[in-house]
Amino acid sequence: MLSKASLRVFLVGFFGLSSLLVSGQAWGWGSIGHRTVGQVADHYLLPEVKIELSKMLNNQSLASVANWADTIKSDPAWQGTKSYHFQDLPDGQSFMDNLRTQSQADQQKGGVVEAILQGEQDYLSNSNPTDLQNDLKFLVHFIGDIHQPLHAGRPEDLGGNKIPIRWNGFQTNLHAVWDSMMIESGHKDLFANSPKQEEIPYAQFLIQQYGNEAIDQASLADVDAWVEEDRVPRAAIYGDKNLPADQYTAEFLSTADHRIYLAGVRLANFLNQMVLKKETPPVRMSLISAIEQITGPMKQFIVLRQH
Repeated sequence: MLSKASLRVFLVGFFGLSSLLVSGQAWGWGSIGHRTVGQVADHYLLPEVKIELSKMLNNQSLASVANWADTIKSDPAWQGTKSYHFQDLPDGQSFMDNLRTQSQADQQKGGVVEAILQGEQDYLSNSNPTDLQNDLKFLVHFIGDIHQPLHAGRPEDLGGNKIPIRWNGFQTNLHAVWDSMMIESGHKDLFANSPKQEEIPYAQFLIQQYGNEAIDQASLADVDAWVEEDRVPRAAIYGDKNLPADQYTAEFLSTADHRIYLAGVRLANFLNQMVLKKETPPVRMSLISAIEQITGPMKQFIVLRQH
């Protein structure tokens, strides 16, 4: 008979693979990771922004809406948003390099970089309460997604989805390991006493671990920099994939932890800026301009509305 801990790991792997079969691309950070991004962000929100967000989200927390964008992907009305969760990049190419070399058809699919940028523009130009709420929920999720290194993985293996991995005795894939399985096994003691709200102790751990580090102001609002950061550990993430689960976790858990923490800090900054100042920082306006010189207006192919 499986222990509770082993059963938990099995279920994480099973549902990770199930989501892959349904969507073609595994789910972001997984439920715990995304909720934790929202929980960390909540810690850094300005009080007046927190009040405004609570109103717009009908008293739901950022953590509670963080996985909404994944849950709707199987709905035909939202299927157009599937490609917005990731930004797969060939080896040696930056986001902008890849964009320039893509076919027009691939450019028009859009990815998580454009989805974040257009989501902000949609929010700032809209007044419909339902649309504003959806914009917020998409942004909470996509800013989490863009900090998962394999959401900027290799196109040929769908960001690790096609790379089989044997993890603690169960068959899964490299993407699922990064989405949830490494976090679940690496922090099982942390989650033991909070089986239904793992994001609370996890966020507290991350804030204690990284809360005193200096924040890189230059990259705080720079979406292009976020996806570039994903490429830094990528070679090792792929190269060491055959290590035993405990060794792989020992090598990369702190990387995953830090990415989730940074996602939360940057989400808070993003929302503080967007909700309170109601303007887009110059670094994001410059990125929008650079992208649209290649693709044309993003609003023509990034559609964060029901069809």
